[in-house]
Amino acid sequence: MSKSKKKRSQSAAKAVQAAGTKTAVATSSSAHNMRETIESVVIAFVLAFLFRTFEAEAFVIPTGSMAPTLQGRHKDVDCPKCGYRYRTSSSK
Repeated sequence: MSKSKKKRSQSAAKAVQAAGTKTAVATSSSAHNMRETIESVVIAFVLAFLFRTFEAEAFVIPTGSMAPTLQGRHKDVDCPKCGYRYRTSSSK
């Protein structure tokens, strides 16, 4: 075997080995990206459920008799210009 053929053969072997390494790195990087994406989605869902549970839980007042209790302190105010009566919160 001539020296030039031997060098080509070695170069081809190195190229194949390098390509295999790049493929393994690309696969590992792809798996890492997938894991980060899944972790981000899970964290987003957990935070959304916690927010909904503690901050933004809507409730329905089943009867009108409970409405004043759930509204808290309020006072009725009459608008002197239009005569409309509305409720506003009251600290005392």
